[in-house]
Amino acid sequence: METNSSKRLFCTVVEWNNGTSEETVKPPTKYYNWRTKLVGKLRDATGSRSLADNIGDNNVLIIQESVIMSSSQSLARGVRDMIKQFADDEQISVNVFSGEITIDQADLNEQDLEAFCRLMNVFGRRGRPPVKQNFILTDLETLQTYMVEESEVAVTPNGSLHFNAIEGSEIPSFQGPVTSLDCLLNARYTSGKWIANKWVDGYPTPPAHPPLDKNLEDEIAAVKNGVKAGKLPAIYDPNNVDGTSQTVSCIDAVIVGRSYHDRAFLQKRRIEAITAFLVLGGDISKATSMDVRPDEADWFDAAAIIAPEVVARNVYYKIW
Repeated sequence: METNSSKRLFCTVVEWNNGTSEETVKPPTKYYNWRTKLVGKLRDATGSRSLADNIGDNNVLIIQESVIMSSSQSLARGVRDMIKQFADDEQISVNVFSGEITIDQADLNEQDLEAFCRLMNVFGRRGRPPVKQNFILTDLETLQTYMVEESEVAVTPNGSLHFNAIEGSEIPSFQGPVTSLDCLLNARYTSGKWIANKWVDGYPTPPAHPPLDKNLEDEIAAVKNGVKAGKLPAIYDPNNVDGTSQTVSCIDAVIVGRSYHDRAFLQKRRIEAITAFLVLGGDISKATSMDVRPDEADWFDAAAIIAPEVVARNVYYKIW
């Protein structure tokens, strides 16, 4: 992914809904007046340039009805506190959130293009839709699995555009617990693409998975190298059966993160996880490379799926 510009901004989001998703209320007039006095001159300073131009400006303020983004943390928080006070005065219930975001002006990557083409094909279709059928979807951002009945699928029920889909009405099930890395890989790739499955006593063991494309085979080889080097947990420890599910979640996140996610995103999340690990007092020898290694995976590659701070804790406290 080529990034032309990246900027951190402080954001305040307000939901004027009076405590219910079914009712939207108008903000108090005082809110508009004070907001104009507070930010009007700053907004005027940027002129009428486009949003893309304003993003690169040090004193940028982007403000609409319910979203305030500013390079000034105090300004974003000031608007947040103003909203809370005026809502209390008018006995209006609101939800207000503040935080920090990163604005990236990035080129379309392979995953984005695939998702966009799918949207165009599904939502742009004219005429009668195909007959509905059952699909099993695995969201490649959260690893959640859903069963849906649709003519075509462009988005998962939780809003993800990055997913794998197979036809069927039952999530694949195999004999558990997982006893080896090959067992896990055979189950996940039984359809030729990564799909979450269930582990159920009394079910057959997963058959050998079909041939995979070179990218997937390379990432699987990197995971196997990581296990051999002790930089990923062994998939099954007979002395710690209860820990197998944690181990499986780590391996799953590493494989999917490396195979299906943009490299720049994985690199960013990996650095965040390593930084959090070192802040905890982690052994620097466990973080042998800040960069994603093409030939060897490790714990920190799981950060594309699992929150970086959680990855750091799991490595530091030897949960994995």
